[in-house]
Amino acid sequence: MNVIAHARADVTIVGGGLVGASLALALTHAGVATTLVESRAAAQALADPARERFLALARASVNALAGLGVWPDLAAHAAPIAAVHVSRRGGFGRALLRARDHGVDRFGAVIPASRLG
Repeated sequence: MNVIAHARADVTIVGGGLVGASLALALTHAGVATTLVESRAAAQALADPARERFLALARASVNALAGLGVWPDLAAHAAPIAAVHVSRRGGFGRALLRARDHGVDRFGAVIPASRLG
């Protein structure tokens, strides 16, 4: 276990996860002394590719990550969401949304959770 102690923290976040880590990064960028306490090492997230999860991020989430300065490092591992097809196999009706039809290049992106974490 690695322990990094700070002399002073305005905010302590316990149990980082994706949301906590994003909050810690945003607070740090805003000049708030922040400590993030996480029970597992970052390397553990990459330990088992067979159990990898993928996350679909809305366009606003991609923009928020860009604002935090981390999206350039993630973009190479992300796939754009150019279309969304909603249907029920064998059921009546469907909807197909294409990003280009709405004047945007993508609705968001899909990225491995381990890369985002």
